[in-house]
Amino acid sequence: MKRPENYEISSDVEWKKEGNSIILLDFNTGDFFKLNSTAAKILEGLSSDKSLSKIQEDLVESYDTTPKECGLSLKKFIDKLSKMGIIKSIKK
Repeated sequence: MKRPENYEISSDVEWKKEGNSIILLDFNTGDFFKLNSTAAKILEGLSSDKSLSKIQEDLVESYDTTPKECGLSLKKFIDKLSKMGIIKSIKK
């Protein structure tokens, strides 16, 4: 099965940029997280309606990584956020 390209942040989640990080609060669970600058860049990309391909491209340009390494790390992070209910896939 092909991976969805587009995701949105759950309506139960609020987030705020703080420096290079993001503070994220899941009202469903009461959990809160502080995301590092890389994770923050991913969340900001999702919130601005970027596809995973575009987010990956942006990360490769910003960090010392290969497209393959970046793609694997991005997939793992997206899967984790999705399983936690922080993001959900959308059809475009």
